Amino acid sequence: MLLIFAFAGCSTQKYGDKYETLGGSHNEIRKQHNCAKLRVSIRLNLAAQKHAEYMAKHRNMSHQPSAENTLNYRISRTGYKWSRIGENIANGQRNTQEVMKDWMDSPGHKQNILNGSYTDIGMGVAYDINHIAYWCVVFATRAQPTNF
Repeated sequence: MLLIFAFAGCSTQKYGDKYETLGGSHNEIRKQHNCAKLRVSIRLNLAAQKHAEYMAKHRNMSHQPSAENTLNYRISRTGYKWSRIGENIANGQRNTQEVMKDWMDSPGHKQNILNGSYTDIGMGVAYDINHIAYWCVVFATRAQPTNF
């Protein structure tokens, strides 16, 4: 049995709450480092949630679990037009505070969180049959429209 908690569809969560959600935690940390607030994107939420579900179903934490399942593909298939993307994934943490601490203790993950060129964020978490959480956060910057 795969248990899924989708941030995008949860009416009791607010992304602006400081410490209760992934989005709020990211923005609080960014504020402490003089970085702009990230906007929540429904399309990026979809990409992140689908990848969290995939990792939980297969019980495999991977940025690219197959040649076809790349970050580029996962974001582009939602219709989000991007110029820059990044992703943080994790598993096993019991709550937002634990996963944020682990990411901030990792230079590469911390770099994604504090990257000032990212403007948007999407988040997802899913649980495997043993109730182990698989976390996914996607960071992106929208592509500038072209006038062709």
